[in-house]
Amino acid sequence: MKFEPKSREELSNLLPEGQYEGYVRNAEEKESSTGNPMIVLQVELYDLQGNKRVITDRLILIDSMQWKLFDFCESAGIMDRYEAGEVGAHDCIDKSVHCKVVRKEAKDDFPAKNEIKSYYLPKDKPPKAAAPAKRASPKNSPVSTSAGGDPEIPF
Repeated sequence: MKFEPKSREELSNLLPEGQYEGYVRNAEEKESSTGNPMIVLQVELYDLQGNKRVITDRLILIDSMQWKLFDFCESAGIMDRYEAGEVGAHDCIDKSVHCKVVRKEAKDDFPAKNEIKSYYLPKDKPPKAAAPAKRASPKNSPVSTSAGGDPEIPF
């Protein structure tokens, strides 16, 4: 039998630590082992060779972990749901997110694995904010509005 030998690192199938763009392919509302509500996410990521990895992440809805829910909602573009105080699994599915992936070392009988440490908003993508209220143009403003609603700027 002929094969291409690989290192233990290559065989581990883990992503290198770093920042990744991901896609939430599934989300489910559950209860944690301590009885707290949580959303379990299946986040699909790709390595530099285009190989797909799926990482399970949990957004546990307790005060000490609310920062992660906030960051997820900001990254996924669902801050309106966060600000309303109600985020459900259905709000998370099919969302693109940016996340920081780390490696968690093997412990006891559990192998090493990747986990999502945090979510973030890329620097080139400003956070979505509520639409600003329309302001009236000053009386001597050179900007007027045509019948179609497009601004006309005289030159």
